[in-house]
Amino acid sequence: VYKLFDLEADPREERDLAAVPEGAAALASLKEDLVAWFFKAELLRGSRGGAAVPRKDQLIKNAIPFA
Repeated sequence: VYKLFDLEADPREERDLAAVPEGAAALASLKEDLVAWFFKAELLRGSRGGAAVPRKDQLIKNAIPFA
């Protein structure tokens, strides 16, 4: 479950943008950034010793599904 808030416009976090169409693009972009960060961290730090790191063509298949 994802939640997305505009803290400048909604500091009390009353309107979840993840639940409305206007927030879909921002949420999708943040999910892509998170997946990219995870794989970059894995390549740099190698929590699995650098083993089993997906190839670039596999990243789309392993990405977080977008609703």
